[in-house]
Amino acid sequence: MTPFPLDRPDGAAANDRLRPRPTPDVDWQRWTRQLDRKRRAMRAALRWPGWVYRDATRATFRLEGIDVGETEVGRALEAPRPMRSRHAGRLRNHLAILRSLDRVRRQRRTLSADEVVRWYTAVSSGLSTANLSPAGRERLAAVIRQIHSPQRRLQPAVTEAAKLYVGLLDDPMFPGFNGILSRLLLHAYLLNCGLPPVVFDPALDGGDVTTITVTPRLLEMIDATLDRLAAGEGN
Repeated sequence: MTPFPLDRPDGAAANDRLRPRPTPDVDWQRWTRQLDRKRRAMRAALRWPGWVYRDATRATFRLEGIDVGETEVGRALEAPRPMRSRHAGRLRNHLAILRSLDRVRRQRRTLSADEVVRWYTAVSSGLSTANLSPAGRERLAAVIRQIHSPQRRLQPAVTEAAKLYVGLLDDPMFPGFNGILSRLLLHAYLLNCGLPPVVFDPALDGGDVTTITVTPRLLEMIDATLDRLAAGEGN
């Protein structure tokens, strides 16, 4: 069952954007051979190195038009200070959520809708005061069910991840910072599929998205993360 409603006024267009379509530019056999070998090596990693948190945090805020420098993210990793700004607090909260996803992966526990709503509150830091509607709560519960029904083979895993991400962007579920929350949910799904977090590139990934465009980009980003992990790139 699709985890988001398609009976909107523009439902036909939404169906067209989300319907699985051939991706002739994706050589699935090659990608499967290439990434499965790297995924086996990744499973030995106990926790993600610091660059995963930093780079993913910086990229996701920049995709929302919020310029974030490497120094700012580094400072957000430091011990809390009494006069920390709201912006620094949002960065620190996002880093903490990514860490919590790492713990979810290692402890093999499940997410709850309340936990994801707390993500929204933490990332907005008081700027977004609207709550999720009852329909939004139902949709979030459906998304979480999908996250905890992961695909293990590469092609369906990446295809479903792309559909999930495009659907969350195309029909925003959160009243504010929807893109950031959508990428956090994407990370959660990828982790449950045995895939690593991905680091977006605002220069490449900031335009309109479709499953056709996101699918090969996810493969490229997964490959890049696995290469950096294999190279032993640390904090």
